[in-house]
Amino acid sequence: MKQTTMILLLMAFCSCLFAQRAPDNLKSQDYYLDKSRNQKLAAWPLMVAGVGMTSIGLFNWAVYDFVNTITGEERRRSRLGALTAIAGGAAIGGSLALFSGARRNKQRAADVEMYPERLPIMGLASQPSVIVIPAIRLRIPL
Repeated sequence: MKQTTMILLLMAFCSCLFAQRAPDNLKSQDYYLDKSRNQKLAAWPLMVAGVGMTSIGLFNWAVYDFVNTITGEERRRSRLGALTAIAGGAAIGGSLALFSGARRNKQRAADVEMYPERLPIMGLASQPSVIVIPAIRLRIPL
């Protein structure tokens, strides 16, 4: 009796150990497409602002540097123009990162696909029947 109980407990434990569960955080195709769209929406104004800041900063830096060279005044405004141009460059870099993330999420949306899985089952009159269940296909690039 002890041996039978131990075998049954061992079998129950092993079946729980090797059982599969569907992940709770499975993302759908719409999730990745929405995320891609939102990232693009945030990237465009950041890109435009970065280009504007860079051009204004470089113009400010060039004009005041030219004026300061002629008049011999202090270069305070020239530094402000350079800092504005650097901040604009950082904004452009941030927008490029958002564009890259949007492209990656769009590719992930293409990799996740919902399709109906057809499972054959034996019917009552020995005729094969088919049951249709929803399934998800995930392409993994190797």
